[in-house]
Amino acid sequence: MLLDADAYGALDATYDPGPLESAGNADALRLQLRVDEKAAFLAPLLAGLGPKAQARVLDIGCGQGGMLLAARDLGCRAKGVEPSRDHSRIARDTFGLDVVTGYFESAALLPERFDLVILSHVIEHVYRPAAFLEDVMRVVDAGGLLVVVTPNAAGMAARLCGRWWTMLKPHDHVSMMTPDGLRRTCPSAAAVAVRRSEYPWEPLVALLQGLRDRWREGSADGASPQTISAATFGARMDRLRHAMWLLTALSWPLHLFNRLAGTQACLVAEYRKRGEGAA
Repeated sequence: MLLDADAYGALDATYDPGPLESAGNADALRLQLRVDEKAAFLAPLLAGLGPKAQARVLDIGCGQGGMLLAARDLGCRAKGVEPSRDHSRIARDTFGLDVVTGYFESAALLPERFDLVILSHVIEHVYRPAAFLEDVMRVVDAGGLLVVVTPNAAGMAARLCGRWWTMLKPHDHVSMMTPDGLRRTCPSAAAVAVRRSEYPWEPLVALLQGLRDRWREGSADGASPQTISAATFGARMDRLRHAMWLLTALSWPLHLFNRLAGTQACLVAEYRKRGEGAA
């Protein structure tokens, strides 16, 4: 398997729902999954595919199905692959989504093909990203898009925080990418365009967390930065969202600087598959 599943499993990675499942009903969970925000992300990507009666969308690492719900709301046929049994169960039972439990392998889906494949915050968990993207591209239809969203290891927060960068804390973040890294991992059958993005609150949160961890390390007699499980990391981000309005307001100067300098916290790579038979 292209994920090096044995090594990944040894990290004891977990993304169990925790607070998300406690939302209690489908409407509340939709809000927590920020489905409208995901629809705004998907809409221009779907428009770029040209006129289609019903686009076929695959979300790899789909979690509880937020991106799939957005795709369904936009009139697409949506399918997901998710290794967490609890996440995939919620996607199926709560929303009636077509979600396969397990790690992605193209052989399990072919000959099915998709117009748009999403890898949102997945590639950083993959030991061999170039080989993995080659495998994913096999299920992308000619002229279709593979879209990768991942933290920017060349962003301002990463550069200023160094080894205290918050994205290095989850112990299953094993492949941190830069724009050049995403270009070098471009599958042979595709052309790539890389852009940058971030939530307005991201730069300030990342810097504050980096400063906090650096101070904690200094007060612990030079101990190494502490890694945390994915579940703990996700719970901390859930708590932060309660203060997002204030963090967003305070972050705007940093956010505007990042936009101008191209040092935003997140990367979005669009790999467009060439037409069949194209060089």
